[in-house]
Amino acid sequence: IRRFYKDRCIPDPESSISVADLYAAFAEFCRFSGWEACNRADFSKQLRACGNFESKKVLGGRARGLKGIALLSEKADSM
Repeated sequence: IRRFYKDRCIPDPESSISVADLYAAFAEFCRFSGWEACNRADFSKQLRACGNFESKKVLGGRARGLKGIALLSEKADSM
């Protein structure tokens, strides 16, 4: 998970993303790397240990997410 965070994420205090979207990117990262992904609960817990993220509702309150993190590809798309 630390490798995923280092390679695919960026700390950004203005960004928010759903845990589901982060986990989907993580699972894809693992498949591409030839690794088996851990479950979503373990992923969420271990990812929070990588940075100072705030839990919050995203997508209009419909999903659980994190504030303070963005996927590199999404951050690049918004610039």
